[in-house]
Amino acid sequence: DTITYSTCISACEKGKKWQLALCLLANMTECRHATNTITYNACISACEKSGSWQAAVELLSEMRNAHVRSDTITFNAFISTSEKAGRWQLGLYLLHEMTILKTEKNA
Repeated sequence: DTITYSTCISACEKGKKWQLALCLLANMTECRHATNTITYNACISACEKSGSWQAAVELLSEMRNAHVRSDTITFNAFISTSEKAGRWQLGLYLLHEMTILKTEKNA
């Protein structure tokens, strides 16, 4: 179930096993278990701890496409990933995403 998967993904985050975290997320989707903000945040944090900024970008986009709400933790993890990777462009991407989300909430 979602709680079990989220717990396992969080363990992957702590162990810096970002690829395993992404595999678990993909398995959740394939098995039609509901994904949520907590699940994605744990995956983004796993990417951040491992320096995999490309995967974090994909996850943020995937969250939006899956209609999973981003929160402060999501953006903080993403900003940290950008900073550690030395990718200022990611910061601009994040700003764009935040603008879109704000617009969608106000629509």
